[in-house]
Amino acid sequence: MVNDEWKRLAVAAAVCAWFSFWSIGSVSFIDPDEGMYGSIAREMAESGDWVTARFNGVRYLNKPPLLFWLSALTFKIFGPAEWGVRLWSALPAFATALLVWVLGRWLYGRAGGLFSALVFTSSLGIFLYAHVTLTDPLLIFSTCLAITAAVCAERGGASESGSAKLAGSCEIRGPLLFYLALSLGVLTKGLIALLLPVMVLGAFSILKRKTGKAIFDRLLATRYALAGALLFFLLVTPWHFLAARNNPGFVQYYLLDNQLLRYLKGGTLIEDDVSVTTPMFLVLVLVWFLPWSALLPAVLRQTIVKTRHSLSSNGDLKVLPVIWATVILLFFSLSSSKLEHYSLPALPALSLMTGGWWGERLRSPGPMSPVARYLALAILPGALFGMTLLYWQGLPIMPGFSHALLEFMGYYRAIQTQGLDFPIAIQPFATLIIAVGLMLLFGISAAVLLLACNKVWVGLFSFLLTSAGIFLLLFRVVLLLEPYHSTKPIADAILAQARPQDLILHEDPLEYSGGLVFYTGKRIYIVNGKRGSLEFGSRYPEAREIFLDSEAFVRLWRGEQKLFLVTRFPQERSVVHSLPQENIRLLGRFGARWLYTNRD
Repeated sequence: MVNDEWKRLAVAAAVCAWFSFWSIGSVSFIDPDEGMYGSIAREMAESGDWVTARFNGVRYLNKPPLLFWLSALTFKIFGPAEWGVRLWSALPAFATALLVWVLGRWLYGRAGGLFSALVFTSSLGIFLYAHVTLTDPLLIFSTCLAITAAVCAERGGASESGSAKLAGSCEIRGPLLFYLALSLGVLTKGLIALLLPVMVLGAFSILKRKTGKAIFDRLLATRYALAGALLFFLLVTPWHFLAARNNPGFVQYYLLDNQLLRYLKGGTLIEDDVSVTTPMFLVLVLVWFLPWSALLPAVLRQTIVKTRHSLSSNGDLKVLPVIWATVILLFFSLSSSKLEHYSLPALPALSLMTGGWWGERLRSPGPMSPVARYLALAILPGALFGMTLLYWQGLPIMPGFSHALLEFMGYYRAIQTQGLDFPIAIQPFATLIIAVGLMLLFGISAAVLLLACNKVWVGLFSFLLTSAGIFLLLFRVVLLLEPYHSTKPIADAILAQARPQDLILHEDPLEYSGGLVFYTGKRIYIVNGKRGSLEFGSRYPEAREIFLDSEAFVRLWRGEQKLFLVTRFPQERSVVHSLPQENIRLLGRFGARWLYTNRD
């Protein structure tokens, strides 16, 4: 029996690893964001300044340094490469799956823990953002670790928690891991990483006063809690102190404008981000939790019944995932500044509830809803026919449909508000997205029918297979988008012609083409781009010569020095429109960018 469990865990770990790590270095940086983060890590590794992050030589103080530290350390050991930055999205996603397994095992038993981990790692949002360089996977990990540590502390103090050895271990490790998690979160995302687990545990303590009070007592009022608090202070304080000492204005900008007031849509941070509406934000929760969100009606129905029982019984932690998901989604829904991925920290909680539902199905098989069964039977032939038609003939695509899909992504919402056209070929992109939708319909319908026949393990495998198929199709979408987003082709074109003394310029904020710094290894001069991520850094004296207005650009362009200009704007909207035609030489269009030079 023990050997069987270890075999299942090994298979589950292999599945989680595949979803997390597969192909993390096979495509170039997708801008915006990825190229900027890779460039910051490279500059940090080369300069040796581990306090002040810099992008293109300009101070970047928008985010804490943990992601940059880890990426720069990877570059130091292995050299600069795309996978060295994406590793720190993939690895936290994999580690969070392990934490979800631990929590699920404590809450729902062995099968529930195993199912919870598989649900989490194969959710659309998790395996998508595990392959994108952002700080959010580290935030998800730190939040999940803090809550797992709190549950561990509760188990250590509960008389029914098991052996004395286990209780003692949880009593020590729980508080220490809790404060370590808060430290990692604050160094990754700032105050929000401290607030999220505290809000979840605070709401839990209000609803479960006895258990919640016990948790806070063990996290705040024991000698191990004091040791954990000291650990938090030693890990978090040095960087904040040194950053404030080395960068005048840091406290006002970083703590007040970029964190507190940003939640309220205020402060001095000038960005192009376009928030999603609250209804769209909640819809995207269902999108990120695909394909498992198809089961949420059944999961929530069972969860509500069990939650009512849990609220009336002391010491039952099964209400925690409900509170966890509710608090995080409510918190971000109330913010006037929210992006599509802000709901991701709620996915571990939804995965736990879904994993517990699967575990219950395995223990006590029962009939599925007749409506769900008949609906699955009706959808299967249509989905199969649509996939066949798509494969053999293709389908006519409405442009409006594709544009609506693209608006799920913050970058495309931003360029739409800027009046720019969508820079990608609509037909192949939309065809792949429709293929994803048809695969979802077919896979989910097949899984529901298998569950209706009480084939729990086979139904789970069907969901996982559907997730894997979606992932492979989405990877083809990424390959389709890469030429439009990546700056590597245009950087190669510049390096093929540029001499050491030639200058490279970029029109608009450089974060839209952050990979230029990484792939060229040169300083980029920025034309009319003093906003966004580098707006605050542009105020420091050493950055003044990097930022040019239109007049300074025209003077430089008419000079003797050879220049290369990268722009996302067509000529009639670009700064080159103000130049005489004889001074403009178009070298080509590379995806969503044009490349000009002032002389042969």
